[in-house]
Amino acid sequence: MISILLFILFLFAPWFKGGRETAPLAVIQVIILFAGLLCLRRNRYFPFSRSSRLNFPLVVFIGFCFLSTIYSMYLNNSILGFISVIIFIILYQVLVYNSTDSINDNLFMLIFITVFVISIVSFEKNLFPNRNLLAGYLVIGIVIGLTRIMINMKDWLYDGKYGHVVLFSLPILVMFISLVKTHSRAGYLGLAAAVIFFAVTRYRKWGIAAVSAVLILTFVIVPSSGIRKVLKMDSADPYSNQRPNIWKGSVRMILERPFLGTGPGNFEYGFLKYNFPVYGALAQYGKHPRFAHNEYLHLGAEAGLIPLFMFLWIVWLFFARGIKRFYIACDNKRLLWHYLSSMAGAVAILTHALVDFNLHLPAISTVFVFFLSVVMRKEDSKQLRCVPGT
Repeated sequence: MISILLFILFLFAPWFKGGRETAPLAVIQVIILFAGLLCLRRNRYFPFSRSSRLNFPLVVFIGFCFLSTIYSMYLNNSILGFISVIIFIILYQVLVYNSTDSINDNLFMLIFITVFVISIVSFEKNLFPNRNLLAGYLVIGIVIGLTRIMINMKDWLYDGKYGHVVLFSLPILVMFISLVKTHSRAGYLGLAAAVIFFAVTRYRKWGIAAVSAVLILTFVIVPSSGIRKVLKMDSADPYSNQRPNIWKGSVRMILERPFLGTGPGNFEYGFLKYNFPVYGALAQYGKHPRFAHNEYLHLGAEAGLIPLFMFLWIVWLFFARGIKRFYIACDNKRLLWHYLSSMAGAVAILTHALVDFNLHLPAISTVFVFFLSVVMRKEDSKQLRCVPGT
């Protein structure tokens, strides 16, 4: 039953503006809570029965978010924000508690197929709040597919399983075309970071050489006018290139309230004090941002520096454990795919988060939590034993 709920969650989350609207978000939260209650019914100690190295930073993170909520600028907003934080931590615990290789296999494939379907629909209609968030979701599917192909390509070709290559390559091509049509610089940046991470982690020196060669050839062969056209760097909207000003205001917010922040969900109201004029717009102060367009600054501004440090610690533990397990897994293709997809996908999401608010979108944040659970779950030592050919 819990597995079915997880499949429903990842299938449902991308629709209806990526799960950002009120009703779909409520459905997502109810599914997670119900799955958590089922885990609790099965084992009343379930959050701690399969201990994870993230438990300590998560507890500290929750504790300071709670304090930030109590001393919030606007309590009602912060209570809702704090509830969202708790629900996604419950999702992490549910995923870790129920994590098996077969379930993870199915969830990876479900996410891959769902992204493929979304990419087809996006040729006619963008189901996400904006093109940048759509691009961030498309990159996740591309990364999952690419890692599967590159890890299994040699075996598939040797066994004559050319259909497997085609079945993964065609959806990736469709997703990539859909990504290009978004003209999202953040999406391109996330994909580039994921591919570089994949190449360096999988192929080491050869990967570094290949990435360097591709970058050099891109800048030498492709004319600058073509790059500007793809990236849509010449925007008519005077507000579209104001991220540096938003980041400066966010830093000032953090410096003013470094320990507890404005409270979860209050960035929009806290930023009014630091709003800036936009010259060329209809009204110079007619707009103010709801998000920092940088998830790290946004977290620091709303919850304070300690939750930000805890989040960065969680990211560090995730990659340290993931890289170690990736190299221990040796020739176990399933685990290699799981670990590399999770880490490369997380790299794409976290890189995108430098310039956007992608982790505020349930469609993306649920996948990020899934990636965390894949790497951080407690493995049987026999699974991780490096035995060639397993």
